[in-house]
Amino acid sequence: MTQKKENIKQLQIYSSKNPGRDVDLKAGTSEFNYYENLLSPAITADIVVSESGQSIDDGGPTNTIDGLPVRGGEQIQGIFEDKYGVQLKLVGDSAVYVNKMTGQVADTQKELFAFHLCTKEFLANEQTRVVKRYEGKINDSVTTILRERLKTSFFQEKNIESTVNEYNFIGNDRKPFWVCSWLANKSIPEGSAEYGAGAGFLFFQNQEGFNFKSIDTMFKQEPVEKYFYSETPYPDSEGKRKIYQYSISDGLDLQQNLALGVYGNRTLFFDFYNFEAFVREFTLDENQKDKVGNAAKKMDFVAKEFRSVTRLMTAILDNGTMPSGKDAKAQLSNWNSDKQKQNNKHAAAMVQALMRYNQMYQIKHFVQIDLDLKLKAGDIIDISFPKARGGKTKEFNKKKSGKYLIASLCHSIKQNESITSMMLVRDSFNDPD
Repeated sequence: MTQKKENIKQLQIYSSKNPGRDVDLKAGTSEFNYYENLLSPAITADIVVSESGQSIDDGGPTNTIDGLPVRGGEQIQGIFEDKYGVQLKLVGDSAVYVNKMTGQVADTQKELFAFHLCTKEFLANEQTRVVKRYEGKINDSVTTILRERLKTSFFQEKNIESTVNEYNFIGNDRKPFWVCSWLANKSIPEGSAEYGAGAGFLFFQNQEGFNFKSIDTMFKQEPVEKYFYSETPYPDSEGKRKIYQYSISDGLDLQQNLALGVYGNRTLFFDFYNFEAFVREFTLDENQKDKVGNAAKKMDFVAKEFRSVTRLMTAILDNGTMPSGKDAKAQLSNWNSDKQKQNNKHAAAMVQALMRYNQMYQIKHFVQIDLDLKLKAGDIIDISFPKARGGKTKEFNKKKSGKYLIASLCHSIKQNESITSMMLVRDSFNDPD
């Protein structure tokens, strides 16, 4: 395991009350944790600091909390490096800020406290609302919200995936994070075999900034690194990095999956414009499985007797609503030309998106490796697992091995070790051995 002193290159906190005043936290940091999650629109981190109360001179030596002082919103910049020479830089747009302070314990010798950190956008999200009307492609609306409402440039254009569908809406004073996540479950990636196939996006933040990506696109990526797990000498480990700890989540819950409608669901759609209703049923059978992308070559379905419809839902179609146009006159003209045009084709995408979100977390593994700062939420890694053969295996398990998506991770730097812990997910199994 890599040591802490090798990993923290820079770690400073800057006063928001006294510009130009800062404190170097590097020497006093006993633990630093950095978190990313596909289900979180913001990066978080925390630092545990121990100091002697002489970190800053404020008419006499005093501690960081009182001398800086720390009252919330102070910027922290850091540079961290793993043993492979890869750096994680929390500077500039990616700097983090003090959100909370906990665990303050003091005696005559030292003081111990923890800073809980967040990105600037996490705090900006509480200070602004999405209010105006948006129309056009969903990815363009997301980009506009990031730039105009959150006023951030902390994202790359390549990470805002283009959608095939357009959607017109009004912000209704919702927070930006809420709106972007709400738009994600309505989005369909370009290049889908048919409209609605592959529905389901995720809105999240990692070390590259904000991401708006489809689940299918992320599962189709090439691995950024290869790993292996084995408690015994493993002949096929050349060029692969080692997993030190590994566990399987209790992700299989048939009753819960039935309740969620993972294998079959039925939706009653109501059209207020025509005052009509119709039902759409969705099941994971041979006719429909190709409409939803899979990480592996073959999907292992639940036993046939449990594939019936188990969840009932309702939805309202938005025929004739929110017509496009730069002003009321243009909108009325567009509406007159096609009074029943759907603003969003719920019936074609909603059930696929619902199933896709549930499906992607069906298989979960938790692994721990040497600190690897190259890795980020949304990356694909390749893992080789050996067959269980009483410690004498010379083969790897083809069904369990393969590509996994990083759903969440923690880069952790502590006094005695520096590690990366990850939750990995996949939506299907490989072909049997």
